[in-house]
Amino acid sequence: QDFNFVIENLIIPIKIEAKKIEEGYTTMFILPFASQKFSKEEIFKKVSNEVENLDVSTIMFLFRLKTALITTPTWDKSISLSGKKKEDAIQYTDKESNTNYLVFRKKVSESEYCSIAYRLDADNDITEPHRKYVSSFFQTEVLSGVNLIIDAPFVLATTRETFDYDDPKNQELLQSIKALFKDSIKTIKKLGILTAYTISKMPLEENYGNDLAQILYEGFKEVMQ
Repeated sequence: QDFNFVIENLIIPIKIEAKKIEEGYTTMFILPFASQKFSKEEIFKKVSNEVENLDVSTIMFLFRLKTALITTPTWDKSISLSGKKKEDAIQYTDKESNTNYLVFRKKVSESEYCSIAYRLDADNDITEPHRKYVSSFFQTEVLSGVNLIIDAPFVLATTRETFDYDDPKNQELLQSIKALFKDSIKTIKKLGILTAYTISKMPLEENYGNDLAQILYEGFKEVMQ
């Protein structure tokens, strides 16, 4: 079934007439660069810069998307994922940059999952990710405060940039992330990569000033006792 709609006021879908899509493609997004603050050229440059910085961590939480090909008038980019099962995790490799992530998932509803990902260095040791922002399918502006990439179907603000830690659903998701984090530590130990260096990258202190980091600190303390 085809869906044709325009988004108004950031969140409201309004049905529109179908538009012709170029052969070989299935989905078309039209982004009107209309702004009173910036020119179309400035908007294009801002969007282009952000898209150019996309990497494997952007798509590894999207179950059905394994390759992204991006073309602009000035550059082309490809992001491809290949996955390999390791215990109850999947190790994803970005074929272009040879970057590896160890990803753990936990089902939280009939069709929703929360996930955490550890970035691995060339020796398969856990290291700091390039970005430490929380994702809800795509990256938000919320810093996790820990050396993990975290994705969950949080209830977001209208702008999709932040979320309220006190929202009841978000509170449940935080507990699911904590449980998943504890399970991941056990698996990392099984895989033989729970080294002193790895432990140094874990949330080891109290009072982060960040609910998510504090919950993970509690989970790490519980699983290591």
